[in-house]
Amino acid sequence: MEGRSALCFLVVLTLLAASPALAAERCEEEHFFSLICMDWLCAQECANQNPDMRVKAAYCTAKGVKRYCHCTMCYK
Repeated sequence: MEGRSALCFLVVLTLLAASPALAAERCEEEHFFSLICMDWLCAQECANQNPDMRVKAAYCTAKGVKRYCHCTMCYK
């Protein structure tokens, strides 16, 4: 009886670990120089540079005359 309950417990743990909804997202952050820095344009440029990833967040920063796009990209 104890062996059966332990086996059921292990099966449940295996099913939970294999569930894609519970799997942690793998994301990467990147930034690059941009002449025209707008949030929606940054998101579009990030999506074009990484077609196999999806854009989770995108924003612009400016340091003097230099402008940078910052993107958080996650694997699909």
